[in-house]
Amino acid sequence: TTVVTAANAVFDKLSNGSAYSRKELVKVTSYKATNSSGFEAIMMVLKELKHIDNSGGRCAFTDKVFPHGRP
Repeated sequence: TTVVTAANAVFDKLSNGSAYSRKELVKVTSYKATNSSGFEAIMMVLKELKHIDNSGGRCAFTDKVFPHGRP
């Protein structure tokens, strides 16, 4: 349940359409560092699904998540 709770927190943080650093995203979870295995798993799945773009060191949802435009 920790991973699910953390994944929901990351999703909620990104849902406003803004870009955040990995450090900013890990702060909304119970994980202590960006290299925590659970946090890494969340980010990997989001990237594999092409739901996030992390160019420039910042992570943001791709347009795929906002098919009708960003908030």
